[in-house]
Amino acid sequence: MIAVREDVFVMMTSPDFRQHCKVIDMVIECLKKDAALVVSNRDHIFKWLVYRFCEGNTTSLVKSLELCAEMLNSLKEGGIRLTNGEALILLPCLVEKSGHNSDRVRSLFRSLIKQWTSVYPVSLVCAALIDGISYSKNNRTKVECVESYAENIERHGVESADRSRRGLPL
Repeated sequence: MIAVREDVFVMMTSPDFRQHCKVIDMVIECLKKDAALVVSNRDHIFKWLVYRFCEGNTTSLVKSLELCAEMLNSLKEGGIRLTNGEALILLPCLVEKSGHNSDRVRSLFRSLIKQWTSVYPVSLVCAALIDGISYSKNNRTKVECVESYAENIERHGVESADRSRRGLPL
C-alpha cells in the first residue's frame, strides 16, 4: 500500500489541473532526491498518470509526460526492467494517446515510446504498437504507431519485432 500525505492525496484527486501539476513537480523533485522511493511506487504512479493522460487538459498532459520520461530515465539508470504487469498499466494508454491533436504532444509521446524500449523488451513494445494500429479508431494514432514500429525495426532490426505475430492485420 502506498503512503501519501493527506494534503498530497487531496491535490492528486483534485478536479483542478493546477493541483495535478504541483503534484507532478513534487514527484519529479522527489525523483531527483530519492529515486528509489519513487521507483518503488512506480505502479501506483503509472496508474495515476493514466488518469492524467485521459483528461483533456494539455498542460497537465505535458507535465505527466515529463514525469513519465523522468521515471523511465531513473529506471534505465538503475538497471531496472519493467514487468509485464507494470508496463501494461501505462503502455497501452501511451500508444492510444500518441495520436494527440497537438504536434508538440505527439512528439513527446513519440520520444516516450522510443524511451520505453530501454526498460521493456522491444518485441513487446512492437506488439503494443501493432495493437494500436489494429484497434485504434484514431487515424493519427495509427500513423504514429506505424512510424514508431518502423523506427524500432530500423534501430533494433527486424528480429526485435514481435515474432509471435505473422504480420500486420489488414
